[in-house]
Amino acid sequence: TRKELATSQNNLKQIGLAFHNHADISDGKWADDITDKDGRPLLSWRVAILPYIDQDALYKQFKLDEAWDSPTNIKLLKVILDSAGYTCVASTTDPREVCDLHREQNYDLILLDLLMPDMYGFQVIEGLKEIEGERDLPVLVISAQPDYKLRAVQAGAREFIAKPINSTQVLAQVHALLYARLSSRKEGGIAVENAFQERSATLRESEELFRQFADCLPDAAWIREVNGDLIRYVNPAWEAITGQRLAAGDRSGKLLAAIHPEDMQRVVLETGELRSGGVDFECRIVRPDATVRRVHLRTFLIRDAAQKIVQVAGVMQDITQGIRDSRAGA
Repeated sequence: TRKELATSQNNLKQIGLAFHNHADISDGKWADDITDKDGRPLLSWRVAILPYIDQDALYKQFKLDEAWDSPTNIKLLKVILDSAGYTCVASTTDPREVCDLHREQNYDLILLDLLMPDMYGFQVIEGLKEIEGERDLPVLVISAQPDYKLRAVQAGAREFIAKPINSTQVLAQVHALLYARLSSRKEGGIAVENAFQERSATLRESEELFRQFADCLPDAAWIREVNGDLIRYVNPAWEAITGQRLAAGDRSGKLLAAIHPEDMQRVVLETGELRSGGVDFECRIVRPDATVRRVHLRTFLIRDAAQKIVQVAGVMQDITQGIRDSRAGA
Protein backbone atom coordinates (compact mmCIF):
# COMPACT_ATOMS: atom_id res chain seq x y z
CA THR A 1 0.00 0.00 0.00
CA ARG A 2 1.02 3.65 -0.32
CA LYS A 3 1.18 3.91 3.45
CA GLU A 4 3.55 0.93 3.69
CA LEU A 5 5.68 2.33 0.86
CA ALA A 6 5.94 5.71 2.60
CA THR A 7 6.88 3.98 5.85
CA SER A 8 9.60 1.94 4.12
CA GLN A 9 10.99 5.02 2.37
CA ASN A 10 11.17 6.80 5.72
CA ASN A 11 12.98 3.78 7.20
CA LEU A 12 15.58 3.98 4.42
CA LYS A 13 16.15 7.66 5.15
CA GLN A 14 16.65 6.82 8.83
CA ILE A 15 19.22 4.16 7.90
CA GLY A 16 21.14 6.70 5.82
CA LEU A 17 21.13 9.22 8.66
CA ALA A 18 22.26 6.50 11.07
CA PHE A 19 25.34 5.79 8.92
CA HIS A 20 26.25 9.47 8.88
CA ASN A 21 25.73 9.83 12.64
CA HIS A 22 27.87 6.73 13.26
CA ALA A 23 30.63 8.15 11.06
CA ASP A 24 30.51 11.52 12.82
CA ILE A 25 31.46 10.01 16.18
CA SER A 26 33.73 7.26 14.79
CA ASP A 27 36.36 9.38 13.00
CA GLY A 28 34.60 8.97 9.68
CA LYS A 29 34.37 5.16 9.88
CA TRP A 30 31.18 3.65 8.46
CA ALA A 31 29.21 1.15 10.52
CA ASP A 32 30.50 -2.35 9.79
CA ASP A 33 29.72 -5.92 10.76
CA ILE A 34 30.42 -6.84 14.38
CA THR A 35 33.22 -9.42 14.46
CA ASP A 36 34.98 -11.67 16.93
CA LYS A 37 38.63 -11.20 17.95
CA ASP A 38 39.78 -13.04 14.81
CA GLY A 39 37.79 -10.80 12.47
CA ARG A 40 35.06 -13.34 11.73
CA PRO A 41 31.65 -11.65 11.35
CA LEU A 42 29.09 -12.33 14.06
CA LEU A 43 26.38 -9.72 13.56
CA SER A 44 25.32 -7.46 10.71
CA TRP A 45 26.03 -3.75 10.53
CA ARG A 46 22.26 -3.36 11.01
CA VAL A 47 22.81 -4.22 14.65
CA ALA A 48 25.67 -1.72 14.87
CA ILE A 49 23.45 1.20 13.78
CA LEU A 50 20.55 0.42 16.12
CA PRO A 51 21.64 3.03 18.73
CA TYR A 52 21.54 5.67 15.96
CA ILE A 53 17.91 5.00 15.00
CA ASP A 54 16.49 5.28 18.53
CA GLN A 55 16.77 1.52 19.09
CA ASP A 56 19.33 1.50 21.88
CA ALA A 57 17.13 -0.76 24.03
CA LEU A 58 17.03 -3.37 21.26
CA TYR A 59 20.80 -3.04 20.70
CA LYS A 60 21.43 -3.84 24.36
CA GLN A 61 19.43 -7.07 24.04
CA PHE A 62 21.85 -8.50 21.48
CA LYS A 63 24.76 -10.60 22.69
CA LEU A 64 27.53 -8.96 20.69
CA ASP A 65 29.97 -11.82 21.28
CA GLU A 66 27.59 -14.41 19.78
CA ALA A 67 26.70 -15.17 16.17
CA TRP A 68 23.51 -13.89 14.56
CA ASP A 69 21.86 -17.31 14.79
CA SER A 70 22.54 -17.97 18.46
CA PRO A 71 19.35 -18.77 20.43
CA THR A 72 19.30 -15.25 21.88
CA ASN A 73 20.15 -13.21 18.79
CA ILE A 74 18.01 -15.00 16.22
CA LYS A 75 14.85 -13.99 18.07
CA LEU A 76 15.82 -10.34 17.65
CA LEU A 77 16.60 -10.49 13.92
CA LYS A 78 12.92 -10.31 13.03
CA VAL A 79 13.18 -6.61 13.80
CA ILE A 80 16.07 -6.26 11.35
CA LEU A 81 14.12 -8.02 8.59
CA ASP A 82 11.15 -5.77 9.32
CA SER A 83 13.38 -2.74 8.82
CA ALA A 84 14.31 -4.07 5.36
CA GLY A 85 10.64 -4.00 4.34
CA TYR A 86 9.56 -7.57 5.14
CA THR A 87 6.51 -7.23 7.36
CA CYS A 88 5.33 -10.85 7.66
CA VAL A 89 8.27 -12.54 9.38
CA ALA A 90 8.18 -15.38 11.92
CA SER A 91 10.96 -17.39 13.53
CA THR A 92 11.50 -20.47 15.61
CA THR A 93 14.54 -22.21 17.07
CA ASP A 94 12.67 -25.52 17.34
CA PRO A 95 12.93 -27.47 14.04
CA ARG A 96 10.02 -29.68 15.09
CA GLU A 97 7.70 -26.67 14.73
CA VAL A 98 8.66 -25.77 11.15
CA CYS A 99 6.32 -28.09 9.24
CA ASP A 100 3.29 -27.33 11.43
CA LEU A 101 3.93 -23.60 11.10
CA HIS A 102 4.18 -23.93 7.32
CA ARG A 103 0.89 -25.84 7.15
CA GLU A 104 -0.78 -23.03 9.07
CA GLN A 105 0.88 -20.04 7.41
CA ASN A 106 1.85 -21.30 3.92
CA TYR A 107 5.09 -19.31 3.93
CA ASP A 108 6.45 -17.89 0.68
CA LEU A 109 10.02 -18.55 1.85
CA ILE A 110 11.70 -20.47 4.68
CA LEU A 111 15.30 -19.79 5.74
CA LEU A 112 16.50 -23.09 7.16
CA ASP A 113 19.68 -23.72 9.13
CA LEU A 114 20.77 -27.32 8.59
CA LEU A 115 22.43 -27.59 12.00
CA MET A 116 19.67 -27.46 14.61
CA PRO A 117 19.03 -29.21 17.92
CA ASP A 118 16.78 -32.29 18.19
CA MET A 119 16.15 -32.58 14.44
CA TYR A 120 18.44 -32.54 11.41
CA GLY A 121 17.77 -29.89 8.76
CA PHE A 122 17.42 -32.50 6.01
CA GLN A 123 14.62 -34.12 8.03
CA VAL A 124 12.80 -30.79 8.00
CA ILE A 125 13.20 -30.60 4.21
CA GLU A 126 11.63 -34.06 3.84
CA GLY A 127 8.69 -32.96 5.97
CA LEU A 128 8.22 -29.83 3.89
CA LYS A 129 8.27 -31.90 0.68
CA GLU A 130 5.27 -33.87 1.95
CA ILE A 131 3.41 -30.59 2.42
CA GLU A 132 4.39 -29.01 -0.89
CA GLY A 133 3.89 -32.11 -3.04
CA GLU A 134 5.02 -31.42 -6.61
CA ARG A 135 5.60 -27.72 -6.00
CA ASP A 136 9.08 -26.24 -5.58
CA LEU A 137 10.19 -26.06 -1.98
CA PRO A 138 10.28 -22.47 -0.66
CA VAL A 139 13.53 -23.17 1.19
CA LEU A 140 16.77 -21.20 1.36
CA VAL A 141 19.33 -23.33 3.20
CA ILE A 142 22.00 -21.83 5.46
CA SER A 143 24.94 -23.89 6.69
CA ALA A 144 28.53 -23.60 7.85
CA GLN A 145 29.30 -26.75 5.82
CA PRO A 146 29.81 -25.85 2.12
CA ASP A 147 29.93 -29.59 1.33
CA TYR A 148 26.20 -29.74 2.09
CA LYS A 149 25.35 -27.46 -0.86
CA LEU A 150 24.91 -30.19 -3.48
CA ARG A 151 22.99 -32.44 -1.10
CA ALA A 152 20.68 -29.59 -0.07
CA VAL A 153 19.88 -28.64 -3.66
CA GLN A 154 19.33 -32.30 -4.60
CA ALA A 155 17.00 -32.61 -1.61
CA GLY A 156 14.88 -29.78 -3.02
CA ALA A 157 16.20 -26.54 -1.51
CA ARG A 158 16.05 -23.58 -3.91
CA GLU A 159 19.38 -22.04 -2.91
CA PHE A 160 22.24 -22.40 -0.43
CA ILE A 161 24.16 -19.78 1.55
CA ALA A 162 27.34 -20.67 3.41
CA LYS A 163 28.15 -19.20 6.81
CA PRO A 164 29.39 -16.74 7.83
CA ILE A 165 26.61 -15.05 5.92
CA ASN A 166 26.64 -11.58 4.41
CA SER A 167 23.44 -9.66 5.10
CA THR A 168 23.46 -8.03 1.66
CA GLN A 169 23.66 -11.45 0.01
CA VAL A 170 20.84 -12.83 2.13
CA LEU A 171 18.51 -9.93 1.30
CA ALA A 172 19.27 -10.26 -2.41
CA GLN A 173 18.63 -14.01 -2.29
CA VAL A 174 15.40 -13.53 -0.36
CA HIS A 175 14.20 -10.96 -2.89
CA ALA A 176 15.05 -13.16 -5.90
CA LEU A 177 13.43 -16.29 -4.46
CA LEU A 178 10.27 -14.47 -3.41
CA TYR A 179 9.98 -13.03 -6.90
CA ALA A 180 10.27 -16.49 -8.46
CA ARG A 181 7.87 -18.01 -5.93
CA LEU A 182 5.16 -15.41 -6.56
CA SER A 183 5.68 -15.48 -10.32
CA SER A 184 5.15 -19.25 -10.38
CA ARG A 185 1.70 -18.77 -8.86
CA LYS A 186 0.44 -16.82 -11.84
CA GLU A 187 -1.03 -20.01 -13.30
CA GLY A 188 -3.93 -21.63 -11.51
CA GLY A 189 -7.21 -19.77 -11.94
CA ILE A 190 -8.85 -16.46 -11.15
CA ALA A 191 -8.29 -16.60 -7.40
CA VAL A 192 -4.60 -17.27 -7.82
CA GLU A 193 -4.41 -14.65 -10.58
CA ASN A 194 -5.95 -12.03 -8.30
CA ALA A 195 -3.54 -12.94 -5.54
CA PHE A 196 -0.70 -12.81 -8.03
CA GLN A 197 -1.71 -9.34 -9.26
CA GLU A 198 -2.01 -8.05 -5.72
CA ARG A 199 1.34 -9.46 -4.66
CA SER A 200 2.97 -8.38 -7.92
CA ALA A 201 2.05 -4.78 -7.19
CA THR A 202 3.62 -5.15 -3.77
CA LEU A 203 6.63 -6.84 -5.35
CA ARG A 204 7.17 -3.95 -7.77
CA GLU A 205 7.24 -1.62 -4.80
CA SER A 206 9.58 -4.07 -3.08
CA GLU A 207 11.94 -4.02 -6.08
CA GLU A 208 12.16 -0.25 -5.85
CA LEU A 209 12.66 -0.45 -2.10
CA PHE A 210 15.37 -3.07 -2.60
CA ARG A 211 17.17 -0.75 -5.02
CA GLN A 212 16.89 2.14 -2.56
CA PHE A 213 18.05 -0.13 0.24
CA ALA A 214 20.99 -1.55 -1.74
CA ASP A 215 22.03 1.99 -2.62
CA CYS A 216 22.48 2.65 1.12
CA LEU A 217 24.58 -0.45 1.86
CA PRO A 218 28.25 -0.09 2.89
CA ASP A 219 29.15 -3.26 0.95
CA ALA A 220 29.51 -3.04 -2.83
CA ALA A 221 26.79 -4.98 -4.65
CA TRP A 222 26.23 -5.67 -8.35
CA ILE A 223 24.18 -7.83 -10.70
CA ARG A 224 25.40 -9.00 -14.10
CA GLU A 225 24.07 -11.10 -16.96
CA VAL A 226 24.93 -14.78 -16.79
CA ASN A 227 25.19 -15.29 -20.55
CA GLY A 228 25.79 -11.76 -21.75
CA ASP A 229 28.53 -9.39 -20.71
CA LEU A 230 26.66 -6.45 -19.22
CA ILE A 231 26.30 -5.18 -15.68
CA ARG A 232 22.61 -4.71 -14.83
CA TYR A 233 23.00 -2.96 -11.46
CA VAL A 234 25.75 -1.61 -9.22
CA ASN A 235 25.33 0.33 -5.98
CA PRO A 236 27.23 3.50 -4.94
CA ALA A 237 29.36 1.58 -2.42
CA TRP A 238 31.38 0.17 -5.36
CA GLU A 239 32.91 3.56 -6.08
CA ALA A 240 33.27 4.33 -2.36
CA ILE A 241 35.33 1.15 -1.81
CA THR A 242 37.31 0.93 -5.08
CA GLY A 243 37.50 4.60 -6.02
CA GLN A 244 36.48 3.62 -9.56
CA ARG A 245 33.26 4.38 -11.42
CA LEU A 246 31.06 1.52 -12.58
CA ALA A 247 27.55 1.77 -14.00
CA ALA A 248 24.72 -0.37 -15.33
CA GLY A 249 25.43 -1.11 -18.99
CA ASP A 250 29.20 -1.38 -18.51
CA ARG A 251 30.99 -4.57 -19.52
CA SER A 252 31.39 -7.02 -16.66
CA GLY A 253 35.15 -7.10 -17.30
CA LYS A 254 35.34 -3.70 -15.58
CA LEU A 255 34.64 -5.52 -12.30
CA LEU A 256 38.27 -6.72 -12.43
CA ALA A 257 39.81 -3.30 -13.04
CA ALA A 258 40.50 -2.65 -9.35
CA ILE A 259 42.07 -6.05 -8.56
CA HIS A 260 45.66 -5.95 -7.30
CA PRO A 261 48.08 -7.06 -10.07
CA GLU A 262 49.53 -9.79 -7.86
CA ASP A 263 46.05 -11.24 -7.23
CA MET A 264 44.74 -10.82 -10.78
CA GLN A 265 45.72 -14.26 -12.12
CA ARG A 266 44.08 -16.07 -9.20
CA VAL A 267 40.93 -13.94 -9.38
CA VAL A 268 40.58 -14.40 -13.14
CA LEU A 269 41.09 -18.16 -12.76
CA GLU A 270 38.57 -18.58 -9.95
CA THR A 271 35.91 -16.29 -11.43
CA GLY A 272 36.37 -17.95 -14.83
CA GLU A 273 35.83 -21.42 -13.41
CA LEU A 274 32.84 -20.22 -11.39
CA ARG A 275 31.36 -17.76 -13.88
CA SER A 276 27.82 -18.82 -12.97
CA GLY A 277 28.25 -18.03 -9.27
CA GLY A 278 29.80 -19.64 -6.22
CA VAL A 279 32.82 -17.34 -5.86
CA ASP A 280 33.84 -16.92 -2.21
CA PHE A 281 37.35 -15.65 -1.50
CA GLU A 282 39.47 -12.74 -0.29
CA CYS A 283 41.78 -10.62 -2.42
CA ARG A 284 43.30 -7.14 -2.64
CA ILE A 285 42.20 -4.12 -4.64
CA VAL A 286 44.15 -0.99 -5.53
CA ARG A 287 42.44 2.40 -5.41
CA PRO A 288 43.39 5.24 -7.82
CA ASP A 289 45.43 6.85 -5.00
CA ALA A 290 47.53 3.63 -4.82
CA THR A 291 46.18 2.58 -1.43
CA VAL A 292 45.56 -1.15 -1.07
CA ARG A 293 42.39 -2.55 0.48
CA ARG A 294 41.53 -6.13 1.44
CA VAL A 295 38.09 -7.32 0.31
CA HIS A 296 35.90 -10.42 0.51
CA LEU A 297 34.15 -11.32 -2.76
CA ARG A 298 31.08 -13.54 -3.06
CA THR A 299 28.76 -14.31 -5.98
CA PHE A 300 25.52 -16.24 -6.14
CA LEU A 301 22.81 -17.14 -8.64
CA ILE A 302 19.47 -15.52 -9.43
CA ARG A 303 16.94 -17.87 -11.02
CA ASP A 304 13.60 -17.29 -12.69
CA ALA A 305 10.38 -19.20 -11.93
CA ALA A 306 11.50 -22.07 -14.18
CA GLN A 307 14.75 -22.42 -12.21
CA LYS A 308 16.76 -21.08 -15.14
CA ILE A 309 19.81 -19.08 -14.08
CA VAL A 310 19.25 -15.58 -15.44
CA GLN A 311 21.67 -13.35 -13.53
CA VAL A 312 24.63 -13.47 -11.17
CA ALA A 313 24.79 -11.15 -8.17
CA GLY A 314 27.94 -10.23 -6.32
CA VAL A 315 28.88 -8.65 -3.01
CA MET A 316 32.23 -7.13 -2.07
CA GLN A 317 32.95 -6.34 1.56
CA ASP A 318 35.89 -4.17 2.63
CA ILE A 319 37.53 -6.14 5.45
CA THR A 320 40.71 -4.05 5.72
CA GLN A 321 39.87 -2.47 9.05
CA GLY A 322 38.69 -5.74 10.56
CA ILE A 323 42.03 -7.38 9.68
CA ARG A 324 43.95 -4.45 11.17
CA ASP A 325 41.92 -4.57 14.35
CA SER A 326 42.46 -8.34 14.61
CA ARG A 327 46.21 -7.97 14.23
CA ALA A 328 46.32 -5.12 16.73
CA GLY A 329 44.52 -7.22 19.31
CA ALA A 330 46.64 -10.33 18.72
